[in-house]
Amino acid sequence: MTHLTPDSDTPHNQISTVTRSGRHRPLIAALAAQVRQTGRRMDDLRVLSFGCSTGEECLTLLQEFGTARVFGAEIDAGALAQAQSLSDPRLTVMRSTEANLRRHGPYDVILALNVLCRYPETAGKSDISAIYPFAVWDRTMTLLDSLMVPGAYLLTYNSQYLVPEATACATYQPALEPGADASGWIDKCDRSGRRISHTHVLHDGQSISVQDWQRLTRADPSLTDPDNPRGRMRQDWIAETGRPGHWLTTKAWRKP
Repeated sequence: MTHLTPDSDTPHNQISTVTRSGRHRPLIAALAAQVRQTGRRMDDLRVLSFGCSTGEECLTLLQEFGTARVFGAEIDAGALAQAQSLSDPRLTVMRSTEANLRRHGPYDVILALNVLCRYPETAGKSDISAIYPFAVWDRTMTLLDSLMVPGAYLLTYNSQYLVPEATACATYQPALEPGADASGWIDKCDRSGRRISHTHVLHDGQSISVQDWQRLTRADPSLTDPDNPRGRMRQDWIAETGRPGHWLTTKAWRKP
């Protein structure tokens, strides 16, 4: 099972296209600031939103990366049409095929936020291998690595597998201070698809389940205001794995 669409050679990871404006703006702003500190000229940068959905993430990139060229790639036809309706001379939105991705690359920054997963299909599963096997994710990571220049940045959120365990990413290094917040609310799995982490949310001084947090946010969407989040994601290893703790919290990685 490779989750390919009939006219695409890009692995189809996440199926849901649900998104919202500014969802990861603070995280994107922090990465943009990090890139500026390297002395890179923004107008020399090529930034890819891999799995751009209806284009809200592209708009955030245009705001935070200034004069950089921004590219959005999407498989879902309906979401792609909405994203392509956006008008900005710095923005190019394409169907997510390997040929298209290579035509506009290579890239200095790639965002893969809420796309390296299959959710909610895998929610609560102790083994996701039948739904979203490691091989599909790993193939995607190899593709992304091949699209990045040396020294490029990869920003991930809700990746269901661990970035350093990707075949192509074993030498990647954290690019932002990991902090305490988890790199998403989706539990991590090992290469076999077995769940190895547990996610909970700190809210009003209490630790609650992701499911309870989702019920709260459906009733009060303001709880997830990116500028004033009322819940902090935390992840812990289910058992000792020998893996570094920061693998659960690192969101930005840098290619050597």
